[in-house]
Amino acid sequence: NLRGGVAGLDVTLSDNFVQGAAITVGSGNSSSKNIKSVSGDFDYYGFNLYGAYVNDALKLSYDLGYTKVSNDATAYNSLGKFSSDIDTKVFTLGIKGAYTFNTSVMDITPHLGVRYAKYDSDDYTATSGLYSVNNEGASSSLVSFPVGVSFSKDISLSSWTVVPTVNLEVIPVTGDKDVDTKSAFDGVVTSVNTKLHDGINYSTFVGLDALYGENFSMGIKYNYTGSKNVDDHSVNATLRYTF
Repeated sequence: NLRGGVAGLDVTLSDNFVQGAAITVGSGNSSSKNIKSVSGDFDYYGFNLYGAYVNDALKLSYDLGYTKVSNDATAYNSLGKFSSDIDTKVFTLGIKGAYTFNTSVMDITPHLGVRYAKYDSDDYTATSGLYSVNNEGASSSLVSFPVGVSFSKDISLSSWTVVPTVNLEVIPVTGDKDVDTKSAFDGVVTSVNTKLHDGINYSTFVGLDALYGENFSMGIKYNYTGSKNVDDHSVNATLRYTF
């Protein structure tokens, strides 16, 4: 479970190109499945650069991001309670292309993209009284290829324009979907293989945006992302003012 906020600023550089930057701050908590009593509380912050080029129905966009996550983890076993501080850094780069077909019923926008993500976890030590376990950090890289289509419709209501949107997406993933990590306890080194990502993911979101005049807009979106081993639900709300 996580919660957080994003604040950003966009600048129109020309009639067709917009450049922006944003910061992200949040916190949350996690617990494991199928492992005996492992939990954690974490904080995160991040920075993003993004931009878009729009020419009639064609839209090309990119984003570049960095996020750092600090996790206070706790685990219980036969030796007692083990605590550790784990820091992870995430770097992402994505590009996306979309083309909108306007029909009398709705706007249909097929889109595709590619995203690179690199994860780096620092070495850490888990302690419980006189006991300690030294854990080796891990590094992994993933490349995903989101392909999908969205359906939307502009509905004019006096000074407001309401835009409902539905998006469907399939996301093949390649790269380091599994990672090996080493732990040392009392001179004995063990290696553990952990699955980080499934090979095929799917995503859908349902959103509603409301625009007032030319300057103010707000929206809300529910997003679901799933795979063989993951179910992720999120709700996002946005406010935007243009001047």
